[in-house]
Amino acid sequence: MKKLLAAVVFALIGTGAFAQTSQGTVVVTGSLSLRTSTSESKQNDTISHESSETAFRIGPTLGYMLGNNFELGAALGYTHSTTKNINFNSEGDSNEMTTKTNGFVISPYLKKYFMLSEQFALTGQLSAGLGVYKTKYDPNTNYQPRSISFTATLAPGITYFPSDKLGISTGLGGLQYAQTLKRKESGEAPKKTNSELRIGFEDALFFSLSYYINR
Repeated sequence: MKKLLAAVVFALIGTGAFAQTSQGTVVVTGSLSLRTSTSESKQNDTISHESSETAFRIGPTLGYMLGNNFELGAALGYTHSTTKNINFNSEGDSNEMTTKTNGFVISPYLKKYFMLSEQFALTGQLSAGLGVYKTKYDPNTNYQPRSISFTATLAPGITYFPSDKLGISTGLGGLQYAQTLKRKESGEAPKKTNSELRIGFEDALFFSLSYYINR
């Protein structure tokens, strides 16, 4: 009887641990990502320019498990970034410009779970993003350009399952391609396009808490 009871308990534990990724499960997630970077340039061994950026993104995500540990979904997000640029002249005087950007982003994604154990999984997520942004410069300018950004991102992560209903995920950046259309005012046509390929493993960190609704 004890052996039978133990077998049932282990069976339930195993089933619950992997119930999160079973086909038909709905995944509701709240996420937060942070990014920081600093840089400086020198002229004649003297700092002539300093730049720093702090950015965050927060928003909900809704996903659906397709089977074979694949999750398909979409994320909505609000983003904010603050960039400070300081220029130094030869006499040591400085001039500072602060740039603040706010935006809204929608990102469909496909995520794969690679189960390491009953409670841990490595993940790989491929996503595409469409964002609309407005930038404000300070001080002494009313120039507030708007931009539209298209991105494609491949990002690794790790997820911990404390129970069959909860998942806690974290990761460090990823590989991203971005293309941006800029315009001076809302009524004007795009003036400039920037394209870049960047890796953000060192300056981007994200956290998320997921709730798994099983059928």
